[in-house]
Amino acid sequence: MLLGGPGRAEAAPCDPAPYLGTKWFGVYLLDRKVGYGRATLERTGGGEESAYRAAMEMTLTVGQGGGPETIRISEERIYGADGAFVSFSAANTAGLGPSPARGERLGGSLRLILPSGTRTVSAPEETIADYLAEQILVRRGPREGEAARSVLFDSTLLKPLASLYRVERIEERNLGGVPTRVFVIRSEIPELKLSSLDRIADNQTVLEAKIAGFLTLREEGEAEAKSLSYLSDVLTLTAIVPRGRPVTSPARVDRLLAAVEGVDAVSLLSSPPRQTIRPAGADGYYLEVERQRLDPKLSPSLPVAGESFAPFLQSAPEIQSDDPRIRALAAEIAGGETDALRTAEKLTAWVHANLRKTYRVSLPDALGVLDSRSGDCKAHAVLLAALARAASLPARTVSGLVATGDGKFYYHQWTELFVGDWVPADAAFGQVNADATHLKLAEGEPIAQAAALAQAIGKLRLEILALGTEGENTP
Repeated sequence: MLLGGPGRAEAAPCDPAPYLGTKWFGVYLLDRKVGYGRATLERTGGGEESAYRAAMEMTLTVGQGGGPETIRISEERIYGADGAFVSFSAANTAGLGPSPARGERLGGSLRLILPSGTRTVSAPEETIADYLAEQILVRRGPREGEAARSVLFDSTLLKPLASLYRVERIEERNLGGVPTRVFVIRSEIPELKLSSLDRIADNQTVLEAKIAGFLTLREEGEAEAKSLSYLSDVLTLTAIVPRGRPVTSPARVDRLLAAVEGVDAVSLLSSPPRQTIRPAGADGYYLEVERQRLDPKLSPSLPVAGESFAPFLQSAPEIQSDDPRIRALAAEIAGGETDALRTAEKLTAWVHANLRKTYRVSLPDALGVLDSRSGDCKAHAVLLAALARAASLPARTVSGLVATGDGKFYYHQWTELFVGDWVPADAAFGQVNADATHLKLAEGEPIAQAAALAQAIGKLRLEILALGTEGENTP
């Protein structure tokens, strides 16, 4: 079983430093999440004893006759300081090949230590560049048609297997509100007649990769990977192409009327006065969104108080509004301002201007975002919510769909702030009272939002019936 990332480096010796670290993955079988995995590349020892450890571990829950069974699979490879293959070990509870199995390089031979005994085969000409070559290929920003090959020793078949990776196409996608290049790579193991498509973002995020020919890996944060209710495919790879009127300048859209099919009313949030729904035939709905008209005279003074606002002023695991750093920064940005609307504008503008836009797979928390000063729509939303709550301005994060100007609607997350009414504030796009292409589908705890979106986005169909933009009197 190949648990690494094959792709032979045919250039200069590989520097593993850019690839060190740990990645977590959700593991899917036929689009159903069945477990999680962790891939680690780390440097061990020092001086002449230094080496690189590449490890992959997976935990799967599958149905087996009388009920679910947990399967654990692990593999480790050791490479010397020069990148040369030194040893491997593998174990699994799934009955795939000999387990446990180990192999140690002794000169030109590989000594295999198996449950059935020991034997010796020729040592593979494998290096750490073979293990990393698909990532190396993506890192150099390849053109369509560029390829890499590798040979890795397979711990199940106990022999080297060659693999070929070729860039089939390059897609421009909007992931988490961030324009991102996605390399679609055809991976082939000719001897096993296996062929699949991997999708890797230009920042090395593995959006989708096949493993062992039938399991799919999708990079996620640790907590999301371990949660079987969290489904990353509909959040990162699904874009909705609506019928009807094209949305070419979404930031200018004040009013939107859409016909919605494929989901029930529970999956659509009525959030008046901005967003309302009404039945349209037997199994459809009309969704109307209108950008609110804000009257500065109705904006309350801070702090906003009241029992109904208490949940939206409290600190939370991902919105650490009571942290001294968050509170100090909120006070600094507000600069003594006590008007809710003007404070909302200041906080949103600061987050928009001070975070580098980059896609992340994990569900972020405000302190982590503040430390990295980077992230996607989720990161912008939680940091803005934390700063707002620290300033005694009620805030909550919501999720849904947004148009980005390419004719499609994508998964997105933003913040809602109370400034006399609840209004959407999208720090990723720098908008307070965000445009009417922000279609709200979920609110509440982050995992709950993800689960709600998983039920809606893959089924939802949109037809844009009418649009109203700035300066127009009619849709």
